[in-house]
Amino acid sequence: MKLGAPVFHVPPHLWRANQKRKLLETEAEMKVTAKNLAAKAAKLAKEEAELQRKEAQLRTLRDQQIAQQKNAARHLEQIAQDIALLQGLWHETGLDLSPVLQQLEKRYRAPRA
Repeated sequence: MKLGAPVFHVPPHLWRANQKRKLLETEAEMKVTAKNLAAKAAKLAKEEAELQRKEAQLRTLRDQQIAQQKNAARHLEQIAQDIALLQGLWHETGLDLSPVLQQLEKRYRAPRA
């Protein structure tokens, strides 16, 4: 007797039928696995699209915030130039513009963080 040989004899037609059954079971399992993988791939594609949409929203918000900050910086620069102009007039004319300057400074002072 050969080593690893079956103890009892299986007729060839039963052996082939058993192999065919195993093959069909494996094919069925592979189809289920393929279907599950396709569903997961569709879900991941949907999540990826959602993430890209959110990233685009965040980029838009960031760009808007940067634009607002630039506008605020230009506005503050203009205010600083106006105050410097008033201070220059104050020194040239000798008029007492300090109350006006104080009001402007109070009004436009940048809030402390």
